[in-house]
Formats: sequence, structure tokens, C-alpha cells
Amino acid sequence: MFLRSSDREATRCVLHGPEVERMLANGIVQKGMMVTAYGEFSARCQKRNDDGTWMAEVLCNPSRVVAETGRDARLRGAIYANLKAVAMHWDAETLQLKTYFNPEPGVRTDRLTCSIHMRSWLGGMSAEGKERFKATMRVGREFTVSALVETTTYRTRDGEQVASLLLLPTDFRLQG
Repeated sequence: MFLRSSDREATRCVLHGPEVERMLANGIVQKGMMVTAYGEFSARCQKRNDDGTWMAEVLCNPSRVVAETGRDARLRGAIYANLKAVAMHWDAETLQLKTYFNPEPGVRTDRLTCSIHMRSWLGGMSAEGKERFKATMRVGREFTVSALVETTTYRTRDGEQVASLLLLPTDFRLQG
């Protein structure tokens, strides 16, 4: 499925695993249905067959999938994530926070960069609130975030295409 979380290019989301296979085999989920999946997520790069360009995909191996029939007047789809992590990089000028997902068997083979763009979320705060947030945010702080998810690709120094997750927060909380 392709979903658009912002004005950027639509993000492809691939659901895989035993729960998805079971639902497809039993005819529970079909094209046009609204699907909510709960589970581990990651990202990967895929080379398109039609034009040879690289694109990133969000991968989800859900432990639970809920499918609803399509509705004419429903909101457009989006990919949401809830994440608890530790800040590994913080840039107070660009308001960009980064964390990394370690390799995990069956989920991802390489370390995955996860960038969290805080500018829009901080835009709703007062000037004092922004300054207080910038003063307390630092590398090593644990946080929880609810966010819209997008993917992007970049080329490493070795020329390899790598996927990266981009989170646009709807809620953010520092822990401790």
C-alpha cells in the first residue's frame, strides 16, 4: 500500500509475516480495506523495475492486524508509530533528533537511522517552552514519541543505497 503522511512523495508500506498470510489466505483482507497493523517496523531500499530508481519502504511484521471495510468519507491513510528510544544525536539549530535501531533477526539486518524532525511540533509552543525544551534536550535522554512515518534513501560514502525512517511527531515526551 502507498500512504502519504505529508506533502512529500507517498511512502510504500509492506506488511509481511504469518498474521498477514493468515488474513490473506482466509480472505479477511482485500484491496480497498482500511488496515491497522500493530508490530515491529523497519525500512529497506528497493530498486524499481520500471525506471531503475531507488525507493524506500516501511516494513511491518505485525503481531495483530485489524481490517475494516472501505468507507467513502474516511480520512486518508497514514503510517503512525509509537516509539520509545534514546537520543543519539541532537541539533538545536535544525531541531533534528536522531536515534538508531540495531539489527534484529527477522526484522532488520543493518542498523537503521531514525530522524525525528521537531520543527513543526515545537512550532506550537511558546518561546519559553521552546527554550526550555532546547535546554533539557541532550544526547542520552530517553524519550517517547507518537509520529507520522515516512521513509527516504541516501547514498553512503561507499555508494550503497540505505533506507532511513523520518518521523514527524504528533506527540513527544522526554523521560526522567
